[in-house]
Amino acid sequence: MEDSKEIFIPLSTRVELTVEDLFLEYRYIPLETCSEALLPDQNHLKALYVRNGRIYVAANDLVYVFDQNGKHLFTLSHKGEGPEEYIGLYHCLVWDNGDISVLAGHSMVNYTSEGAFISRHDFPDLFCRAAIALNDSLYLMRHFEFSKPEFDRFYVMNRYTGELVRSYWHMKRRGFVFWFTDAFCTYQDKILFNEYQNNGIYELAADSASLRYVINVNDRMAPPGFWEQEGLSGMPLRKEWEKQGYICHIPYFVESASTILLRFEGPDEYQQAYACIDKRTHQSKLIKTIRYDDYFRNEPRALFPLGDGWCGILLNAEEVVQKEAFAARFTGLNEESNPVLFIGKLK
Repeated sequence: MEDSKEIFIPLSTRVELTVEDLFLEYRYIPLETCSEALLPDQNHLKALYVRNGRIYVAANDLVYVFDQNGKHLFTLSHKGEGPEEYIGLYHCLVWDNGDISVLAGHSMVNYTSEGAFISRHDFPDLFCRAAIALNDSLYLMRHFEFSKPEFDRFYVMNRYTGELVRSYWHMKRRGFVFWFTDAFCTYQDKILFNEYQNNGIYELAADSASLRYVINVNDRMAPPGFWEQEGLSGMPLRKEWEKQGYICHIPYFVESASTILLRFEGPDEYQQAYACIDKRTHQSKLIKTIRYDDYFRNEPRALFPLGDGWCGILLNAEEVVQKEAFAARFTGLNEESNPVLFIGKLK
C-alpha cells in the first residue's frame, strides 16, 4: 500500500469476523443509565471521545460525560439563546485539559471540564459541521456552505480569541448534499479526513491537505465533478447517482499500523458494507457481522474513530439483552438501559 494511494475493494462475499480477528485488545463499558443521562438513538449521535479518563457522548444538543468505567458524571446542557448558551450542537471538541467546546453552526461556545462557561466566539459567515484540534490553541473547522457557489472548506481558528488564522481547499458547492457529519480521525500524529460524496482519505495540516488514499470499490467511483455539475442538482442529481450505482461515500474510517477498517456506501444495500483491509497485502474482507462471543453478533450502526487505531462501537442494550449469555456480563442491563460501549484497538 505504500506504493499506491488507491485501495481497490471488490464487491465480494461478506464474512463474519470475530473481535479477535479485528482487534489486538478491547473492552466493554456499560454506560450508566439515569434520568440525567438517557442516550438517544444512535442516529442522533454527533461525536464520541474517550480521553482524560472520561467518555464523552454528544447527542441531541447535549454532551453526556461518564468516567472511564461508564459512571455518569454530568451532562453539559446549555441549549438556549443566551450569551453563555448554544442554539444547537452540531459537533463538539474535547481538549487535552478537559475543556469542552460546542460547535453550534455559526458559533463556538467553550466550557470547562466541569461544564462552566468560559467564552463564546461567533462567526456569522461560517457554518461549522465538524472540527478537530491542531494544537492547544488552534482548531481546524470544516465549513458547510449553503448558498455561495464557491468557498473554502477548511478554516483554522484560534480557540481563545475566535480569530480566523487562515482558510484553504477552495471548492465548488455540490448540487446535492447529504447531511452526514464528516469525520476526522488521527493516526501517528496525522489528522485524517473522510466524508460523504468523496472517495478520498486526506491528510490535513494547518495550511494544506494531501491525498492519502483513494477508496475504489469495484470500479464504481463517481467521475470527477459529478456532484458539482451544472444543470443537475437536488433530487434529479440524487436519482442520477442511484441510477449509475456509484459507491462514493466513506462515512467511517479508522487506521492502525497494519489495518484499515472503513465503511463505504452506495445507493442500495448490496453496495454498502464495512471493509477490513490489510495494509501490507492490499487484501480486503467485507464484513457481514462482527461476532463478540458465541452468542452475540451484529453489524455496527456507526464506527467512532478514537485515534491511533482505536475505535468505539455502541451496542444497543435492547439487542444485547436478547442474548442472555452475553448480557450476563453486564449487571443490571435491560432493554431500557443506555448502550454498552465497545472500545477496541485494530490489529
